[in-house]
Amino acid sequence: MKKLCKVVMLPAEKDKVSKGQIFEYFGKLGIFMSDYRKDYFNNTFEHDMNPQHLYILSDDKLKVGDWMQRGKEKPVLNTLHFYFDFGVVYRKIIATTDQSLRDEIAKSPVDKQYPIYCISDEFIRHFCKSNGGISEVQIEYEEYAVGNYGMSDGEPTIDERLKVNPDNTIFIDDVKDSWNREQVIKEIERFILLERKHQDKYSHFIDEKNLRQWIKENL
Repeated sequence: MKKLCKVVMLPAEKDKVSKGQIFEYFGKLGIFMSDYRKDYFNNTFEHDMNPQHLYILSDDKLKVGDWMQRGKEKPVLNTLHFYFDFGVVYRKIIATTDQSLRDEIAKSPVDKQYPIYCISDEFIRHFCKSNGGISEVQIEYEEYAVGNYGMSDGEPTIDERLKVNPDNTIFIDDVKDSWNREQVIKEIERFILLERKHQDKYSHFIDEKNLRQWIKENL
């Protein structure tokens, strides 16, 4: 299962820059190849290199303890359910290159239940190659059983969570703007399976036989 998420790039502090971090230099993006301290930027050339951080934002329900962000504002911690303010909605930060947020979570045993994952080096390079031209991505989630809570049929309650790699990065795909025939059919078949999974076996919104006939005639 994939969800559409936002990609936001925001300026970072120059106090400490990490290897692999993005920088902006006269409208172009690059990647720092080493760690640097604040005094590195005192030189004329490096003074114009502005470190950046990436944030991936989801529309998942916010909870107290989540980090969140809106517009061009700095990330904030949701402590009092104030994420709705004058019609501008905060979005949940699910992954970032900003290590300081993970450092804050590590300090608090309460916040550890709301982790923020990493963004892969591969995606960072891809983002820089596009010169920041990626504003949305598809993020992969997985379903898991959380217990049956006394349901008479014994079926467990199903919830969803981010699918995470062993290196603590999330699965990221570009938003597709073109599809070939096989990809369209594959997505339709995936939707059919989801519909059958979540509907009563005697009550379906999709007539599978007619849909497959439509595919045959139109694709």
